[in-house]
Amino acid sequence: MTAFRSLSLAILKGYLRDKQAVFFTVVFPLMFLVLFGGVFANQSQSKLELVQVGEVSLIESMPDQGRRPAMAGYRVPCVAAEASERLHARRDGAGPGP
Repeated sequence: MTAFRSLSLAILKGYLRDKQAVFFTVVFPLMFLVLFGGVFANQSQSKLELVQVGEVSLIESMPDQGRRPAMAGYRVPCVAAEASERLHARRDGAGPGP
């Protein structure tokens, strides 16, 4: 164990003597962290808007405690049943043209 310990200590001392290596592995990343943290500190999370057409079984079957965190970044307005029926009819080729 003493050989491993002395070899590790020698490598650590050699690393700490190389100021350029210490700068680019410790100080430089911390500078970027502070810089980008200051620049992007006031950014808010953008919200996506989804449109729910009809019943979406995945969303409806989720328990309430799981649905809130999962849908926190989304606004989901529900389209009326009539619009849902027209969309399905159009998809099947039975609805009116554009």
